[in-house]
Amino acid sequence: MNATNQNSIHSVKRGLKEHPLSWFQERMWMINSKRPDDLSYNIPVVFLLEGNLNIEVLNKSLTEILRRHETLRASFTTNTRGEPVQIITPASSFSLPVIRAEESEIPRHISENAAHVFDLTLGPIFTGRLLAINPQRHLLLLNVHHIAADGWSIESILFSELLECYEAFYCKKQPNLKSLPVQYTDFAYWQRQLDMSNDLEYWRKHLADYEASLELPSDFLRVPQSGSASERFEYHYSEEFSQALEKFAQSHGCTMFMA
Repeated sequence: MNATNQNSIHSVKRGLKEHPLSWFQERMWMINSKRPDDLSYNIPVVFLLEGNLNIEVLNKSLTEILRRHETLRASFTTNTRGEPVQIITPASSFSLPVIRAEESEIPRHISENAAHVFDLTLGPIFTGRLLAINPQRHLLLLNVHHIAADGWSIESILFSELLECYEAFYCKKQPNLKSLPVQYTDFAYWQRQLDMSNDLEYWRKHLADYEASLELPSDFLRVPQSGSASERFEYHYSEEFSQALEKFAQSHGCTMFMA
């Protein structure tokens, strides 16, 4: 997305009851409709809070986060034409369930939080719980569906805004946060107005001769049922190699993840 396109995004009147989905959200909606119990697109995070904690102020801060970011208040359904749409619910107070827990119980609660099954039709798609280990030690467990956020926005934007809100409300002040001229819903409207006819024609032409199921060479036979099981491998590279890889990605207009 270039700067010109970004500047063309503007706030859309919110008098409508239903709003379109972005292409990414529509893809998430389709995946969820086929595998509603799949946890692959949950984004659970855990924040350790040490020291005196004002739970009322924390709830007020989370309420402000929900007010600022309407995508966290969305639910998803289909309209009378069978098209997926999102409905933004009015902002309401957020109330964390507070659970007294021992240190030995923490892994179980973290697993339970991560295993929450979101109902995109009913919502909410942003949940949380607070583990009270002792008066000076709490764990804030949050979880959000990928249809509304990503890991970077939760761990970076949400946490920094939550910290700003908590410090301000604790001192009985207003948070010093910039207003949001557009929301993700505005981006969805903008994206739906793009003329993609040339792009669609290009891919229809280049994919016309391919079968519906592309048989790629692999070391193993294709499993009859797809799943989300995976493993994690860690590799440590030198700083010089990492910098070279970053330059390579930039020169090809892609992210490090894509490279």
